[in-house]
Amino acid sequence: MNTPKRHHFVPQLLQENFVDERGKFWVYDCRNSKKAPFQSTPINTLVQGQLYSLVNCDGSTDASLEAELSRLESETKPIIAKIVASTRADEMPGLTSQERRTWDRFFLQQWQRVPDQFERLRSPAHHREETSRHLDFYSSVARAVTEDERRMFLDPAQLERSRQNLRVTSLREEAEDQNILAVMATRGLAFAKVPPHSSLILSSNPVMKLTGEGVTHLRDDRVKVWLPIAFDVLVGMGCRGVAEIGGFASEEYVTFLNTTQARQSSQIVSGTRTLVETFAPIVGSKLLDAEPLFET
Repeated sequence: MNTPKRHHFVPQLLQENFVDERGKFWVYDCRNSKKAPFQSTPINTLVQGQLYSLVNCDGSTDASLEAELSRLESETKPIIAKIVASTRADEMPGLTSQERRTWDRFFLQQWQRVPDQFERLRSPAHHREETSRHLDFYSSVARAVTEDERRMFLDPAQLERSRQNLRVTSLREEAEDQNILAVMATRGLAFAKVPPHSSLILSSNPVMKLTGEGVTHLRDDRVKVWLPIAFDVLVGMGCRGVAEIGGFASEEYVTFLNTTQARQSSQIVSGTRTLVETFAPIVGSKLLDAEPLFET
């Protein structure tokens, strides 16, 4: 079986809803030394080599998680098309119970799977510190770790491999957490259409959790969570007791959401160059301060 080596952390099925009439969009990456927007396509954007592959001791890789994510994307694609079409027509999509469960799994995966989130939670420096701390703890409760063993575990190549494997195993476990999915299921879904002449950007960290003072738990209806699924359509967490609710996002709110996305992300894309240029100066400015989606 020929497994892909380039893994999209924001699926192409979402990216394709933000391209221009030529199938391209403008990209800004705050990590790029040129610091200028450039044109690209979904196949080459918001992608990273072997991102969801386990790395074995012999250097071989296991990309089974990428295969699982691809299957979930295939199941979700018609649901997203249904939501976009109905929202644009000012109608409720009327998702079935199975479609809702699939959507919730996709939504959770989309939040958990992006590198911007993982870098915030487990930077290389943090991973090295934690590994060293675990070695010290093992020495205190079991037996002394030898200098050769410590050098082996703290070798840069070994740290990179263990950090990569931690990313994959934690994503597989957390993204199927039944407790989190149960909390999501207690709330309905909200669908919002963007006004004409206004547009949403898509980013490398597109799920936005909006909280207030002392109001942070997802069970609270006052906590808003949004994911852009097209340049003119948003899906978010709705209210308890209401399966689906629709509405319009004002131009001011669209600007607010674009600002939020840009600040918590390292990359943004849009079919309109001027929109990318507008938000480029603040891309990544709050990258390490993004609000956690779920409390522990």
